[in-house]
Amino acid sequence: MAGERFADAAASYMAIGGKGVYLPRVLERIGDKPVTEVTAGEARFLAIDIFPNAKNSTRNRHVLTPIRAVMNHAHEMGWCPFLRIRALRGQRPRRQPPPDADWIARFVEFCDCNRLPKLAALILFMNHTGARVSEIVGVRVVDVVLGGAACVHLHGKGRKQRTMPLWRSTVKAVRSWLRFNPDLLPASALLPNRDGHTMTRNNVAQRLALAVAAATPKMPSLRDRHISPH
Repeated sequence: MAGERFADAAASYMAIGGKGVYLPRVLERIGDKPVTEVTAGEARFLAIDIFPNAKNSTRNRHVLTPIRAVMNHAHEMGWCPFLRIRALRGQRPRRQPPPDADWIARFVEFCDCNRLPKLAALILFMNHTGARVSEIVGVRVVDVVLGGAACVHLHGKGRKQRTMPLWRSTVKAVRSWLRFNPDLLPASALLPNRDGHTMTRNNVAQRLALAVAAATPKMPSLRDRHISPH
């Protein structure tokens, strides 16, 4: 194998279109080192040394990922053996307990007082059925049975279908939403976006974030919670 330096391998990598935006700091430290002498342990310690106060996600992005890209290129060129560089583990966020019935009731009450019937129905649907966001936004008006044994027909991944019972509070919210939108057809999305089309996951997240921001002054517990549609 040739005695190419890490800087030579980096230049060759960028010459074929590789991104070098994060390489300057790395090159300052190990640019003159032969690629055959670069080790995975050294790369990990280098990431910590360059960013002593950063999160591991930053260290991985700014140091380990560019080193890995250059070393993979050097291996493909036959300049060094393959080097496996594992990413530094990120800290897992502390899991918070799901909202309880009282929290859901107060949030729905806020939605009702602020004329947000769609959001109230959305929250109750997800909480009471345990359905994925993609399943909820795909529900059509015809998929909901409000009389007798109230239920909703959900269409999941792989065209799998399942039927979930609806609580009285959910039925009430859906009826309120339908009274608010009498023009919805049986084949229409039950909870469409402002253009009448099926909402996306981003639409749901944005609407929930706006509602949480508006409700926080009246519900201080929201300040310490990460509210997500998932």
